[in-house]
Amino acid sequence: MRKLAGTNWGASEKTLKTLYEGTVRPQLEYGAPAWSSACKSNLQALDKVQNQALRILTGAMRSTPIKTMESLTGVQPLITRRDTKTLIQAEKYKSLPKHPMNSRMEKPIRNRLKRSSFVHQSRSLKRQYLPHLPVSTLPLDATGTCPTPWEANQRVLEINTTVKGVTSRDISDISKKALTLAMIADHYPEEAWIHAYTDGSATDAVRDGGAGVLVRYPEGEAQTASIPTGLHCTNYSAEVQALKTAEPQ
Repeated sequence: MRKLAGTNWGASEKTLKTLYEGTVRPQLEYGAPAWSSACKSNLQALDKVQNQALRILTGAMRSTPIKTMESLTGVQPLITRRDTKTLIQAEKYKSLPKHPMNSRMEKPIRNRLKRSSFVHQSRSLKRQYLPHLPVSTLPLDATGTCPTPWEANQRVLEINTTVKGVTSRDISDISKKALTLAMIADHYPEEAWIHAYTDGSATDAVRDGGAGVLVRYPEGEAQTASIPTGLHCTNYSAEVQALKTAEPQ
């Protein structure tokens, strides 16, 4: 980011922000609910990385208050995002009756001397934000809050062909992938949705075609399939075969 911003024709603040939120911040937050109860010094080490990014975005001096830079750039504090992810993860556990953590979320917990567990922390945050949280969490099932897409009314079928933030050609493929995966994780969490990934192609686009499918289920299981699509086959035909193979029976 510093190299991109330091040239005479340096990248704009918007591009730098997209780069940070698409490639740097996801690594700072990966698995946050699992380690967000770590000691304060470890969490501050991650906060310093974001603070450096904010100074690059704004061109501010080291003495500039962090809250001012967060306000100018619209970048949330990492601690706020960690707390949010912890609360969301806790609600996911409560909505999945068969998950091993489901029963632990309601059982009494032992007190610890120095650090709190995930359950400790989620309960503390829930008390802190109680006025803004739902009263109860409903279990997820195929006929309830999260219907299976192909069993639902096809008139409300939603098709997304764009990803927020991926609008410029100067965004790298790594950034595009990161933004796309972040969108999928936010709108279609793996704990509640079946994810199907398909691909198909042919040599020189006209011969020796093949298709591949990866399906991931909320329970954690995954299935893969590799299908030859013929000696004379186009990229389009291979893609269609991949979609047909992924379609639930």
